[in-house]
Amino acid sequence: MAAPVKLTIHAKEESAYLIEVTFADFGGTSVVPTSFIYSVTDQSGTAINALNAVALTAGVIGTTTSILIYGTSLSITNSEDTIRIFTCNGLWDSVYGTSATYTGEAQFIIDNLLNVS
Repeated sequence: MAAPVKLTIHAKEESAYLIEVTFADFGGTSVVPTSFIYSVTDQSGTAINALNAVALTAGVIGTTTSILIYGTSLSITNSEDTIRIFTCNGLWDSVYGTSATYTGEAQFIIDNLLNVS
């Protein structure tokens, strides 16, 4: 099993954080997925707020899709609660076939700000 990607830019506690997902087929050609579902969890797999199996509509999905996570979704409840897991999956079509599945996972760190509670 491959390790998840670790995003190098940290989120700031209770601020806004943008994740951009780019889609390409096996040959590197950009593709637009036919479906896109994402979740944000803590390290134990517990969904953060309502960010569990969030489905994006076809008009929102592109070769690069931006997901904005913000506010209490980036709250820190204890000093060890600073890592979030972004998971996405769905389907895409290309010259290699139709309705091929994709999955991806990335970890990001939330910076614990001293004056945010």
